[in-house]
Amino acid sequence: MIPRDQFNVAKAKSIAASYGIDVVSISAVSGGFSRASVLRAEDSSGAAFAMRRTPHSDAMPAERYCEMVALLREMSLRGCGVIPVPLSHQQSSHTILQTVRQPAFVNPDTSQTRIQANDGVWQMEPWMPGEPATGSPTPDQVKSILETLSLFHRMAAECTQVRSDARSVAPWFHVSEGCAPGVSRRLSIVAELSDGLLTSFIKSVAAETDPKFRSCAKRVCAALEYWLPWLRKQLTEVARSSYRLQPVVRDLWRPHVLFTAERVTGIIDLNAMATDHVGLDVTRLFRSWFGADIDQIRAALTSFRSQRLLDASEWRLLQAYDASTALLSPVTWLRRRFINSASDCTSREVLLRLAELTSVAERFEPL
Repeated sequence: MIPRDQFNVAKAKSIAASYGIDVVSISAVSGGFSRASVLRAEDSSGAAFAMRRTPHSDAMPAERYCEMVALLREMSLRGCGVIPVPLSHQQSSHTILQTVRQPAFVNPDTSQTRIQANDGVWQMEPWMPGEPATGSPTPDQVKSILETLSLFHRMAAECTQVRSDARSVAPWFHVSEGCAPGVSRRLSIVAELSDGLLTSFIKSVAAETDPKFRSCAKRVCAALEYWLPWLRKQLTEVARSSYRLQPVVRDLWRPHVLFTAERVTGIIDLNAMATDHVGLDVTRLFRSWFGADIDQIRAALTSFRSQRLLDASEWRLLQAYDASTALLSPVTWLRRRFINSASDCTSREVLLRLAELTSVAERFEPL
């Protein structure tokens, strides 16, 4: 939970007013592990909204953001009701003029959904119902997310194709055949680790002052030393093949899937959307849910394969994505701590997350 004194209630209400919403209550909720913060606002009718504030340095470039919003709007219109579509504000000019009651804001792009203020870039969207699964999801919840993802992926592909027919292909959202972008990204991380970064991490562990972070980092490095040559081979092999690519969520993990009882009622935080293989979404989500429980992951992926026919090459891709998710996820935190000298890496929330990722990496077993 973000302390109340870390956000300005008057500023947030003023932002909401630009969307035509008269907020009567507002509270802060966690923004996850990004630097964004999220507020929950309600109007007098009880309707709830999510207000997301992103630092200027982390805000998505205008062209990509506008493409994402247009795609989400089209998907929602065609029946994908579990996604929050950013709301349009009620200003038409580039600059939102200052009045006595409202400070000056700037409309940073043509989407008419973001507002730029001195403390960051804001967007507002409906608050999606439901809560993340507590512990491992039930079989019915797994069935529901697979059905929901099938709809999401089908709508994303169809809407992207329609938009592509009317204009040149956007670099972030397209339907095509080619090398999976996630494989290239992960291969570059593996190469960096193999070419000296892992050795640097091992040396840094010895000087780490926080005992909990030091313990996790030492265990992660040991797992990487053992598995890195094997992982590089797996990723190199799948990098040679072409796959069916389309827009996917990419950052799909436990807090981003909301359930009401056994049914998915929300997939949130879609700002990482881009083109890749649909297997990226399910492998990331299942590792987030089941950790190192390989039997549950295999069972969930068997259900996915019964719903979407995969050839042998695609199955090898899913295996590589699962392995790299399990083994490379902790590297982000080691990089932040040992390369960027980030002080927040020893916060309680980060240490709990790192401990979870460390356990998965050191208990990793291939599919």
